[in-house]
Amino acid sequence: MACGILRVVAIPIAILIIVRCLMSLFREKTGKEIWGWLTPWPTGPSWTCAIGRMPSAGEPGSMSAWIFPPSPCSHAALLRDDMETGSSNPCKPKTAPGSTGKSHPHHPLKTGDIIDLGGVGMEFYAISEAEEREQAMRWGWRNAPSSPGRTLGYLTVFQIMMAVQCIPGREVQQVVMIAGAFAILMAAMWVTYLIYRSMKRTAFEVETIAFFLCTLSFAVAAAYDPSNLLTQTICVIAGIVVFLVLSVCCGT
Repeated sequence: MACGILRVVAIPIAILIIVRCLMSLFREKTGKEIWGWLTPWPTGPSWTCAIGRMPSAGEPGSMSAWIFPPSPCSHAALLRDDMETGSSNPCKPKTAPGSTGKSHPHHPLKTGDIIDLGGVGMEFYAISEAEEREQAMRWGWRNAPSSPGRTLGYLTVFQIMMAVQCIPGREVQQVVMIAGAFAILMAAMWVTYLIYRSMKRTAFEVETIAFFLCTLSFAVAAAYDPSNLLTQTICVIAGIVVFLVLSVCCGT
């Protein structure tokens, strides 16, 4: 009786998990957004450069810049952390293409700072708080992705329900195997998510779907042959480790 109720309740939870992931994956992109302006300093041609998300703006990206010494090619990257609204945040130093090959320190920007681009002084102006609020209201927070932590909470409940359904009628050794396998899967899922958060990555939809499919695979194995759970658990953990190593090495 209890297992039948769990099976019925698990269906809407599974649908909710998939819907939240798909809505976040295919949500409408944010509209045009300007973060700041670069103008010639102290005098120069009558033109400005917009920084933000629009065709006429530079590449999106915290109000920080990497300033490189004079070289055949001048490079500067203006980056903006999406989690911060107009604040300056440090970024990892990179090596500029065409430079000496050495890493150069980054410099947080604020209004009035001068950037030397190929011998041309450019003064940086950040948008005001009022402009930022108006801009946020214009394209709306409805386009923000669903909370991945809440989706993982639903997935954790789903995993517990799947594990409980497979326990009745099992021997003690099989119960320990089922409970241990699902516990390891849940721990691996949350550890992966915390690693993502520590790396300031917010998108976790694809990974959530992957863990959801792993949960279904664990449930099938637990229902028919719990001895296979050990092999599946080892494969899942190995896959997560390889994925994280490649993500760090490739920087994606």
